[in-house]
Amino acid sequence: MDSWLKQKRCRVLDGALGTELEKLGIDIKSRLWSGKALFYSPETITQIHSSYIQAGAELILTCTYQLSDQGLKDLGIDDPDVYDRAVKLAKDAVDQNEGENKAKIVGSIGSYGAYLSGGEEYTGEYGAISKSELEEFHRVRLQSLLTNPDVDLIGFETIPNILEAETLVVLFNALATSLNVDKGYYMSFNCREESNQSVIADGTSIPEVSDRLSKLDVSRMYAIGTNCCSISTANGAVELFSKHTNLPLIVYPNSGERYDKTEKKWLPGECDQKITDIVVNWLQLNVKIIGGCCRTNPHFIRQLRDIVDNSSRSG
Repeated sequence: MDSWLKQKRCRVLDGALGTELEKLGIDIKSRLWSGKALFYSPETITQIHSSYIQAGAELILTCTYQLSDQGLKDLGIDDPDVYDRAVKLAKDAVDQNEGENKAKIVGSIGSYGAYLSGGEEYTGEYGAISKSELEEFHRVRLQSLLTNPDVDLIGFETIPNILEAETLVVLFNALATSLNVDKGYYMSFNCREESNQSVIADGTSIPEVSDRLSKLDVSRMYAIGTNCCSISTANGAVELFSKHTNLPLIVYPNSGERYDKTEKKWLPGECDQKITDIVVNWLQLNVKIIGGCCRTNPHFIRQLRDIVDNSSRSG
């Protein structure tokens, strides 16, 4: 995996899962969000994974973003095999579409804010939570995905809080060492605009994020960047990260629509730049993984794949 990601060309990640589930008539109105389909329509998840692979995705995220040990317990669900089942759905899709370039599986880990389900993944407002509490929240899911032989990479997604980011780096290193697992991860932040500059959701500046993480052992971090924000915000964040870290970059923005966290629905939004207009710039900034987040689809991923392939040929 290490050598695969460090090759010259950029790798294409998949797009939105929840959006595609809703298009297929699957009800995901639950604290488990897209994870709800794992219990009621697992075959649909494999179908969507397959559609992204067929569109050119080389990395497939498991449907575990909104699943957590505590979240399941809150709903009275005792299911120790839930994470392995999610991985198997991704593995089934990979096996069904195995060709010259076999897709890799990313074990998705959402933030503590996603579990709180009150919009905290967009603000990073966690109150007085401690590092030890964050470690315990993430431990079971991370250990399960880390030790699953079919998971190639861990993806910490939509992280809005710098304390959580630091905690995840330390926890990952400790578990990987104690379990003797040779895997890596990426760290992708939820970013926003503040004073005409991209910051992560809790207001921490990107230079400070890079500085604080550089004081930790990030040798297992394959990429750093942003997801689940507008294309223009993502562009600003990636440009800042490129100036303050030597790590490869990852970016997978939303489609451009705006999420109303009060009404919990997507509203039409304006995007001042088409994704196709700025991807080439991202590729020049050491972006090694590119994909789509909320409201994107296989067509969007096919566009990205075509741009990446054309850029590789011309480069």
